[in-house]
Amino acid sequence: MSPLFHKSEGKLAREAAGQAEFERLISLSPAELGVELMPAFGPDGPHGQGPNGGINILQVLAWVNDAHFARGISYISKLQEAVREGIQALDHAGLVITSGGRDGTWTAVTRLGQTALAAGTVAELMSGPATPEPPASG
Repeated sequence: MSPLFHKSEGKLAREAAGQAEFERLISLSPAELGVELMPAFGPDGPHGQGPNGGINILQVLAWVNDAHFARGISYISKLQEAVREGIQALDHAGLVITSGGRDGTWTAVTRLGQTALAAGTVAELMSGPATPEPPASG
């Protein structure tokens, strides 16, 4: 291989770390991935132009890529379906609301989602209420 096209050890390490992070993210359940995605809808996430300040799937994917992967490493296309499922889980938990129209589909944080982000309770809300134990038969 020509030295001009030889990958540096640093680049190889970044690619390996990126692959490991990608595998970690896609191994998460939709609810677990939703917890990882929720900061994208907070004050440090992309600021959307959609209804209620909503952001679209591409903005979420770009945020995930920037937050989880080194510069020059992109898993945007490979993460698209998993991220959609994570957003759907957030929507089902009432933390975000997704709306569609002629301008596309936008997802915005709800008041509950804002409160959960501020209080650090997103994971608890995503795990749902505890399932009560069935009564003991006696």
